[in-house]
Amino acid sequence: MKGKSRSSTMALAGAASLSVLLLACGQDRQGGERGGGEAVREEWAAVAGELSGWDARLGRGPDAGKLLDVFQRKAGDHDLVVRMVSPGSVVAGKAISHQPYEIAVSGPTRGVWKYLLDLHEMPRLAVPQRLRLSWTEEGLGGTRAEFDLLVFFWSEAGGAPAGTPGSAEALSEARMKLAALKKRQRASSSAADILRALAEETPEGLWLDRIEQREEGYRVSGAALDLRPVTHLYDRLVERPDTGPVRLGDIEKRFSLRQEEYYAFQLFVALKAEAREGDAPFRMSRDPFIPLLGPRPADGQPVPPGAGLRRHASDDCDLIIVARWQDESVAWFQTPDGRTHRARVGERFADGKVVAVSYDDREVVVRMDNSGDVPVERIIRERGAGEAAGGPSEE
Repeated sequence: MKGKSRSSTMALAGAASLSVLLLACGQDRQGGERGGGEAVREEWAAVAGELSGWDARLGRGPDAGKLLDVFQRKAGDHDLVVRMVSPGSVVAGKAISHQPYEIAVSGPTRGVWKYLLDLHEMPRLAVPQRLRLSWTEEGLGGTRAEFDLLVFFWSEAGGAPAGTPGSAEALSEARMKLAALKKRQRASSSAADILRALAEETPEGLWLDRIEQREEGYRVSGAALDLRPVTHLYDRLVERPDTGPVRLGDIEKRFSLRQEEYYAFQLFVALKAEAREGDAPFRMSRDPFIPLLGPRPADGQPVPPGAGLRRHASDDCDLIIVARWQDESVAWFQTPDGRTHRARVGERFADGKVVAVSYDDREVVVRMDNSGDVPVERIIRERGAGEAAGGPSEE
């Protein structure tokens, strides 16, 4: 075929090119040859068609000057203050290259969400990474967003393929290009999606300190005036169709500089990209980053260390939360000294041993010590899930 034009190659696709295509894809030349060749040609046409739709969005260069103006203008559209917009060096790839931008903006939480959504929906494919969201006292105060934005574009060898494939490798490479683009497209909305989920589900009596993007999802740090709002936030995130898995981390009682009591907590949240709500209205009753207490030291003032569950009787401790943790049900108890302690099956109280923890029933079963020949168990239910059992029950 050397020396022939692309149009001539297309014209002869029904003969020589089809034979080459069938051989490259390992089709049997007997019986099913025609059907197999047609299937491969149809797949190639579909993949090439999808890739051609990316041509306008990716372009052929970084176009940094125009993008810097877009980033600044969109921030102003949402009443945000631009703290930093700095382009990095182009990272060249075989088919797809990208240029990173270091961006920091601050302002109203709703404005930050709209800004992140605009970056997802702009004509160029842009993916936020290393997202960090936190409360800032700068200026009038507000949410500060810091992240690296990767803007993708075709390399010299990239772009949509033309004509018919000359080998199975060509079709495989086209599939890989398309899969990589779709994966990055899904990731481009994650920053806006996590902020939306947390802003919509943050209950009264609780506020967020920081959201940090990790490889496996997002680490959420916050505080609450009581333990019940922490339970509500966890339950709401578990029930959302676009989040999961959700894990509850450490909870610690602390005091502000004014000696106001509060609870610091951590959550780990992942997103289900396929369950994204798209253009549904943004529901936020209040800004989740605005603190509900006065000044706090950076690391808080923890309650003086206690003795743990082993020094307390089971009926002296309050079951405050039962949650899922690394594929098991785990309970958090508050002891009389004000501290919280995590309890798994096997944990001991002064008067018994934890033999069951149920997330579905929101209860913990403690087998009492010195109960004689007949095992005696105490059922302790989560605060608010019903009155605690009225004393030990015989099994």
